[in-house]
Amino acid sequence: MKSKLFLVCIILFPVLLMAQENSSSSKINKTDRKGRKTGWWQYYHANSTTVATEGTYIKGMRDGEWKEYTKDGKLQQVGFFKEDKFSGTWKYFDANGKVVNERSYKDGKLDGENRSYSPDGNLLKVTVFKGGNEVKK
Repeated sequence: MKSKLFLVCIILFPVLLMAQENSSSSKINKTDRKGRKTGWWQYYHANSTTVATEGTYIKGMRDGEWKEYTKDGKLQQVGFFKEDKFSGTWKYFDANGKVVNERSYKDGKLDGENRSYSPDGNLLKVTVFKGGNEVKK
């Protein structure tokens, strides 16, 4: 009897191991019942394990903070989406991690101040937009 129980355990053990779900991968890149992207998603650079873009989907639309990275893993830009449209302030970074540009969006269009900075952090230029169009001064 003990030998049969031992044999059953040996057979079932590998099956149980394979059934374990990787908890980190189970929380990303999911779809809902309608096939729409939902929750946290990550995209990778081609032929790489380095994350290219990451952010949240709600009902198949980007919503919330999104980040984009260079191939060597440095943050390139960060900003927000609302119902798949650019929203709020987006920041763009140089290779050293310094902000080179800040853009304001509303309903997917440039709206507000667009600020450009020098590599040493000095403000170079401010351009104002309204509804996607530059406001002339």
